[in-house]
Amino acid sequence: MNEETTNGNTPNHIHKQETEDVLARLNRQLPFSDEAEKGVLSCVMADPESRLGELRLILPAEAFYHAPNRTIYTALQEMSAKGVPVDVVSASNWLRDQGLLERVGGASVLSELYTFVPITAHLSYYVKVMRSKWGIRQLLDKCGRIMMRAYDHGKENPDQDVAELFAFAQEEIFKLSSTVITGDGGEEHSDVIDRMLAKIENQIAENTVIPRERIPVGFTEIDRMVWGFVRGQLVILAGRPGMGKSALAKDIVENVSLGKAHYVEWNREKWQHRIKKRVMLVNLEMTNDQCVTRELVGGAGLDLQAMRYGQVNHKALEMLGRRAQEIYPQTVRMYDRPGMSIQNLRAIARMRKKLFGLDMVVVDYLQLMHSESTRAKGNRQQEIAEISGGLKEMAKELDVVVIALAQLNRNVEDSKSAVPSLSHLRESGSIEQDADVVMLIYRACYYDEEAAKDEATLIFAKGRDIGIGDVPLRFKGSQTRFESTTVNLFSNDESKRQH
Repeated sequence: MNEETTNGNTPNHIHKQETEDVLARLNRQLPFSDEAEKGVLSCVMADPESRLGELRLILPAEAFYHAPNRTIYTALQEMSAKGVPVDVVSASNWLRDQGLLERVGGASVLSELYTFVPITAHLSYYVKVMRSKWGIRQLLDKCGRIMMRAYDHGKENPDQDVAELFAFAQEEIFKLSSTVITGDGGEEHSDVIDRMLAKIENQIAENTVIPRERIPVGFTEIDRMVWGFVRGQLVILAGRPGMGKSALAKDIVENVSLGKAHYVEWNREKWQHRIKKRVMLVNLEMTNDQCVTRELVGGAGLDLQAMRYGQVNHKALEMLGRRAQEIYPQTVRMYDRPGMSIQNLRAIARMRKKLFGLDMVVVDYLQLMHSESTRAKGNRQQEIAEISGGLKEMAKELDVVVIALAQLNRNVEDSKSAVPSLSHLRESGSIEQDADVVMLIYRACYYDEEAAKDEATLIFAKGRDIGIGDVPLRFKGSQTRFESTTVNLFSNDESKRQH
């Protein structure tokens, strides 16, 4: 376990020492509550299964002022992440193996913590006290660094603009505000719709062949290939930039969350997959606003580029209103925090599953995630392997379908046709190995001017218990939407395809 850092490679204890030096001049010390820290650890030891996942989202290790308490908390979180049972004996062995047991005071300290708090229901109070003390320490730390920068301003360069100092101070305080936010960091899909509609308005003044437990995605060709994705599967949707990975993922999320996976040849009232399913959408490349803008504009049949440049009218607003009513019921929880770790994603997904239920998790895209594991530091291949492995484990643990978007390497464009294959994933660690299904999206018009602009191919390059092959899709570029080429789930008859 490495020392925690707060900025770059500077350890926490260095910033802490700088702040304490400043406070010493003022005859003050950093605020903390040893009782609250021990109270939290005691509650965790008494009920680790439910408490550790909850605390991962709201109480980072650096919130502990005392190093022994911080070390114990970090060890308990690591044990939980690896599936090691958490109790006094196993925690003692874990710390001993890490060479840290004596540093925290020995096994007797863990035994004392186990009986320190008789009522675990008080955990929320202890966490509140700890977060309060931690927030004040962070504020003092930022103020101390701002003071030191102010005193040193202009020493090396007399012409240094004082605006740089103000910008530094603002940035430090802004970064602080983002760390003290509690909760899971998500926002309701309906709230994003409301916000985007307001911006646009201001701008213009069971009885089927698909088993119940599977999740069809509402694209006839895809569902005919896989007969609905199996819960516990990791599905990789890969392609080069610009192929439409995010657009297809967006359309899948809409179909699944609105129960649109039904087909005209069947009695829709008895089609069990009309039931809306709960989805988590993790946007690591786009913001939630950008994603919902695509949903609103493209789904309304409007040109996204025209909308961006204000080339709209009141009729368009009416169309957007109807579109908003259509997608408003989506049961989607959206996240757009950059650089989310696989550990935090799993913690959030566990909480959503337990409290609200969860059927599908979509990550856009895998290579923008990171791992908090010390083994992955400085080794990108190991980090990607931990991320893909973590996504597969999450799918199995929570019994959900995980669809992770991924980038293909540039080698795909070296061939004459530029048709992607599994080999173009292999440089990305163990993604191919961990995936149950690999879909590669390809649009020939990117490389062949004579190819139809609306033709797209989804190549099933790997599939457990499904066929391998290509399925056609139709792409509406101006609306960033995909459509099926047929509505008949059970026929390949060309006469029944829609053109």
